[in-house]
Amino acid sequence: MDKKNMTPLAVQMLLHYWCCNEQFPNQTSQAQREAIRYFEKMGLVSIDPATNVVTPNRDALNPYIEAVLAVPLPIQKWVLG
Repeated sequence: MDKKNMTPLAVQMLLHYWCCNEQFPNQTSQAQREAIRYFEKMGLVSIDPATNVVTPNRDALNPYIEAVLAVPLPIQKWVLG
């Protein structure tokens, strides 16, 4: 995963860590583990090696979340030809 190919799961996880103090549920899938490692590499979260508890770095997350929230919802237009 990279910045240009973030999955919907990764977006959901980042939103969760931004707004919740609990761990993301069921962090057992390969995709979730890869996303968390990527977030740690990017400085968005830290992981306690003894407990595997993920702690968000909200200072780093805020600009990302603000950018996501600034994207307007698309408007569907029907074109009849």
